[in-house]
Amino acid sequence: MTSVPRPLNSCTNYEYVYNLIVEDIEDNSTCGIVNSNGRVGFANIKNSCFTNSVLQSLLHTPVLAELYANGAIKKNINEINNNSTKGILTAWLCGIANCYWSSKYCLINTVEIMNVLSSQLGNQFDGYSPQFAFQFQDILLNKLAEDVNEINYPEYDFTPYLDGPITTWAMDYNARKNRYMRSIIHSMFG
Repeated sequence: MTSVPRPLNSCTNYEYVYNLIVEDIEDNSTCGIVNSNGRVGFANIKNSCFTNSVLQSLLHTPVLAELYANGAIKKNINEINNNSTKGILTAWLCGIANCYWSSKYCLINTVEIMNVLSSQLGNQFDGYSPQFAFQFQDILLNKLAEDVNEINYPEYDFTPYLDGPITTWAMDYNARKNRYMRSIIHSMFG
């Protein structure tokens, strides 16, 4: 498994990982003679089909695809947030999205894609064990949201609700959530 080095500067993280993914896709993926944008598959290595299905669905979410394919999300990376990957997963998805929508490929090989993912998600995800797609999507979206979280030092507070009306619980939950998470990704999917 490839271990992604963690330079001090997130732009360095971003550039390194972005180039790693793009170069790996260029070297190991199948180019199409004539390919329509968005008609691209991912190679299924071991049990990575759940990862591939999540990537396909995210890359076909118009606002998200636009943010990542053209790298516009890069300016939102929060270098200070200690719960983020310091831009590594953001660069990872930008590299994938750029190649995915480039019309150059009909099949993208996912070996390095899975290695970077495994190195960043640690024990939450090893890359090849079968998981439910929705579990993986939840983990991935939370990590992507943390990369661009506007709150530098989020403090999580999950006090259980024991009594009172459910509407009060819902309003309180949203207020708590907004104290620790404010990002463009969270606003799309949160």
